[in-house]
Amino acid sequence: MSASQLTLELRWAPEFGREAWADALQPGLLVALEGWIDAAGPGAMALIGPAAHGKSHLLQIAAERAQSAGRSVDWLSPPIAGVGPELLDQRQAALLCIDALEAFPTGSEWDAAWFHLLNRQHDRRAQVLIAARHWPPICGLPDLRSRWALAARWPLRPLEDIDFPAVIEAKARGLGLRLAPSVLALLAAEGPRDPARLVELLRRLDRESLAAGRKPGPRILRALLRRLHSAHAPVDPA
Repeated sequence: MSASQLTLELRWAPEFGREAWADALQPGLLVALEGWIDAAGPGAMALIGPAAHGKSHLLQIAAERAQSAGRSVDWLSPPIAGVGPELLDQRQAALLCIDALEAFPTGSEWDAAWFHLLNRQHDRRAQVLIAARHWPPICGLPDLRSRWALAARWPLRPLEDIDFPAVIEAKARGLGLRLAPSVLALLAAEGPRDPARLVELLRRLDRESLAAGRKPGPRILRALLRRLHSAHAPVDPA
């Protein structure tokens, strides 16, 4: 097993799991994804959507489900600078997860490496699960474009303002926080829309509330929001 292959039991933070994304915000997706993993049939599926919409966490859910069924799992993430297409050589597993496909380098050598990797998975009657911001991927090799075109596609619905109360409540619950309606309303109106920043804000709210010996309330949250907005305010060029 290569150094990059998945060797540890996957666990993900609960605020990024099932409740926060799939059931409430992407109806039907989790059931379809789990059914596809359980069927263990050959083929590829692409989860397509903007950043911070839970694609990587859905890949983690799928990977753990396959592992729990005793299947081999391999995971590919965008490489660090200087790593070439040899990263893809000899990679194979019952389930191959490819995260952030759009962030991988491009070019004829990479196209060839992807084509051979997908062929290996096809020949083994194995599965490929892909997370990408857009589809199809950009490539110059016609045979590779044909391979990508065979993937089943599931576009993730963009998050809208109406979704954020459910996101906030699910993420707070994942952190063990029970927030009063007034706090939830303030977060929905003024909190960050980026889920990673939202989680960090909730963690800071929890820490500062504990330090003050109080329940998380609007007063502490307003102070945190002021600091957050100040940190991300545009710099005056004057």
